[in-house]
Amino acid sequence: MSPCIRAVRSRIEESLTRLFKEVPNLRVSIGACGDYCDRGHTYVTTDLDLTTSLHDLVQFVRTVQSTGGGDLPECYELVLREALALDWSHNAVKVLVLIADDIPHSPTDRQNIAHNGEGIDWRKEADKLKSMGVAVYSIQCLSKPYATPFYRELAERTGGYHLTLDQFSEVTDLLMAICLKQGDPEQLSRFEQEVSESGRMTRSFDENLAKLSHRPISERFVRAPKSLDAVPPGRFQILSVDKSTSGGKIAIKDFVLANDLIFKTGRGFYQFTKPELIQDYKEVVLRDKTTGDMYTGETARSMIGLGVGVSAKVKPVYLAEFDVFVQSTSYNRGLVAGTQFLYEVDMSR
Repeated sequence: MSPCIRAVRSRIEESLTRLFKEVPNLRVSIGACGDYCDRGHTYVTTDLDLTTSLHDLVQFVRTVQSTGGGDLPECYELVLREALALDWSHNAVKVLVLIADDIPHSPTDRQNIAHNGEGIDWRKEADKLKSMGVAVYSIQCLSKPYATPFYRELAERTGGYHLTLDQFSEVTDLLMAICLKQGDPEQLSRFEQEVSESGRMTRSFDENLAKLSHRPISERFVRAPKSLDAVPPGRFQILSVDKSTSGGKIAIKDFVLANDLIFKTGRGFYQFTKPELIQDYKEVVLRDKTTGDMYTGETARSMIGLGVGVSAKVKPVYLAEFDVFVQSTSYNRGLVAGTQFLYEVDMSR
């Protein structure tokens, strides 16, 4: 989840300044969690209580450390319990946003019992939040199928919403939408128009807005031809190579590490911008410019001039609907400033 924290950091001051201006009497708390294995190293959980201090919130986000986290499950049950102790106002609209990618520990889990003195049951904590009038908006990152029931039930038990976040770059827009929903309905409508006009609207973000606004999914998102193989949501994170990158290029490995990701050869896909040899074993990915959907397969290769099982030197082709990305098996290939880069997330956990 470190890339998610990085994405929030990039726009935190701008976003909170706007929210405090547009949502009357707003108070915000921000927290982060690792897991029980992080005890004694970084932190298991850490948070800043509800406040109106822009300075304190920005400082918390900018300075909070990343954690190891370990393997699944994660200590979300403790997060829910600690949320009960926040300084909630009695008569206010109360929302807890949980941004996470896995499942909580069970009440019988050894780590859960050892750390807390008892096994915390996340369902009981959720019910307590509900009784306090706190709705949980459960934002599920990376769409791991086995985790979906947890996020869905958590939202349903508390009267919140189950939303998805496949691209960490969309996290601040999604948080903005959730906060604006709590105020004047017209604010959320205007924000939706703003996102659309700026080119930031994707199919997944539109689906989240549809849930929040209780409207149908927009008709403008037309599915791609069936001959293209759809890439599972959340398989790739889309990263932008800063235009101010020193020397105009940065090695793939250095770029991945700078974005708080674990580097592994073959997981990076660079934007196809110049003639080059593309081997038959390298995957080609197309990203729809309108919807953000991604596609792969032999048809995708043929659309840039590559035959089945063929290695060939090809020139970039202009595809009106798609941006083209090619798999790299190098660690030192230079990524060009101003381009985009796909990095494959480890979905095996």
